[in-house]
Amino acid sequence: CVAPCATCSDANTCLSCTSGLYLFGSSCVSNCSSGMSIINGNVCQYCSSSCLTCSSSNSTSCTSCYNASYLYVVSCQSTCPSTFYADSSSNNCLSCAGSCATCQSATFCLTCVDTALFVVNGSCVGCSSPCSTCNGSVTTCTSCSVLTGFPYLVNSTCVSTCSSTYYN
Repeated sequence: CVAPCATCSDANTCLSCTSGLYLFGSSCVSNCSSGMSIINGNVCQYCSSSCLTCSSSNSTSCTSCYNASYLYVVSCQSTCPSTFYADSSSNNCLSCAGSCATCQSATFCLTCVDTALFVVNGSCVGCSSPCSTCNGSVTTCTSCSVLTGFPYLVNSTCVSTCSSTYYN
């Protein structure tokens, strides 16, 4: 065999390479190109077309993605699933904070897992006191807490006493 082939089938067809080189087709190269992984320690293998890099044991198991796609588990996605957001700096789908159903970043919620909560400045928050429950906004009460001293509900607002036009 002609160097850098370690073994060959003929003068121009390498079957393995000398130490530090990788077999690519029937040639020896110093590095595997982008979109490839190294298998068996010294052979360049193409990754699945959606992967920038992939696992050495499985060409369809992505380890990184091209721009405009995001790594979710072992596949590249154009969008991330619920409870994850697309991080453009790492091209990964990263987890939202626990209370977020969808988010713009790790700590900026767009919707909440608990439908009784509302998004206020990117955070999931409950009803404002003295509301026990609310609808549409944190201050639109649907029931009131007796413990707050405002136990009566009048026109979506909790009040301490009913006016003369209402009864308890």
